[in-house]
Amino acid sequence: MLENVIELKPGETYGDPALLHRNPEVQSLIRRSRTLGFCFSAAMMAVYVGFFALVAFAPTMLGSGNMVFGSNAYMVFFGMFFLAWAFTWLYLRLSARVLEPMATRVRRNVVATISTPVGAR
Repeated sequence: MLENVIELKPGETYGDPALLHRNPEVQSLIRRSRTLGFCFSAAMMAVYVGFFALVAFAPTMLGSGNMVFGSNAYMVFFGMFFLAWAFTWLYLRLSARVLEPMATRVRRNVVATISTPVGAR
């Protein structure tokens, strides 16, 4: 993470990475990122499990026809396809608006608090 911001010279390190993980801002960023990822993963899994539940418990409903798609199974399938795209778009939008500015701020604060690298002359 810090290698993208700071150019390391051969033999230089910036101390213990555990110190970075104990930083409250870093913990907050990690927690928010994991929460966002878990929520979207759970939502998409619910959509897929819901589809398989429909296949298992309501096959006649999926097999019945409609005027637009031919059968309700196609309509449900296209709905799942649309939800996958919508969830991806929403995740990327939230990531760009929430996580990226937060990561930039955390990176800036961590870099500002780093002292002379270990092994520097």
